[in-house]
Amino acid sequence: MKQLLLSVLGLLCVEAARAQTCDCAADLRFARQAYEQNYAGFAHALARRGAPAYQHFADSLQQNTQPITDLAGCEKALRRYLRYFGDGHATLAHTGAYQRLNNLQLARRKRPSLEVLDEHAVLLTIPSADSSQQKLVDSLLTANKARLARTPYLLVDVRGNGGGNARVFLSLLELLYTRPVVLDGVAFRSSPRNLAMFRAGLATPGLPADVRKRMSSIIARMEASPTGFVPGQPGRTITLGKHRVQAYPKRVSILMDHRCASATEEFLLAARQSSKVTLFGQPTAGTLDYADLYLEPLPSGLFAVSIPMSRSLRLPDRPFDANGMKPDVPVPGWEFDWADFVRRYWQEKS
Repeated sequence: MKQLLLSVLGLLCVEAARAQTCDCAADLRFARQAYEQNYAGFAHALARRGAPAYQHFADSLQQNTQPITDLAGCEKALRRYLRYFGDGHATLAHTGAYQRLNNLQLARRKRPSLEVLDEHAVLLTIPSADSSQQKLVDSLLTANKARLARTPYLLVDVRGNGGGNARVFLSLLELLYTRPVVLDGVAFRSSPRNLAMFRAGLATPGLPADVRKRMSSIIARMEASPTGFVPGQPGRTITLGKHRVQAYPKRVSILMDHRCASATEEFLLAARQSSKVTLFGQPTAGTLDYADLYLEPLPSGLFAVSIPMSRSLRLPDRPFDANGMKPDVPVPGWEFDWADFVRRYWQEKS
């Protein structure tokens, strides 16, 4: 009955969305201003293609949006603007009732799970890194702590995980730990709007103490330097906390694909530094050069654009987004059962 009600509500919301109109020119004008003033990758986009090329593109698109009032046409124009930056984090989101309902249904389906394959192997699946999943992942690992402590082989499936909050993976990284994990730091673009977003984030109830401390430091740096970029940490790298090396699991195989993005890629970069870990699958999406984003609502109230505030200190020497992260062991496209492929791979190696 509940599923039927959700379906009926979804149909009603679709019909309502079709009837909505928007001032597309106003939405695009606002999106342009937001990106030009706050996006961490904007200067790189200008340097790559030239300021005159961007100005011509944006002005022409702005002119073409003047007569557009329908939802579909406006969405197409806004997405075209965002594609100019070639950044997987430069995205458009719907803010209407139908999309909120759809997101609720997706969140309910994307729950972490743990399956015992046999007495020697366990499969942990984490399909989402939404912040709401952290407690679920932590609880799952805690509930199965005794089994994991005696199981030699762990498979972790993060295929299709488009990212979210890297903290979702923290308890799993403790399980994989063999040596300190060092990750590239970031710099944040300083602007009044980005500063306001950090201040708003600092007021979030239940914010972890380490996150609160880091955000407070960034706020202080932005207040001291209102323009340009400010460091997100004291040095150029971040070293994750030390943990005790667990006897089990002895070998960890992580399944990844081209849909793995953002925080999931950050997890993979950290996990690969464990001597227990081997990555299987396909290259990832490549969305880490510009990150730490927030959603900026557009004047119509129907759309929001994501604004990445940070730039990786890998740049410009070691860009990540162009190629993503490659697996240690590619999985052929004809393979259907990836877990079985991993099992056969290790059998042949032994």
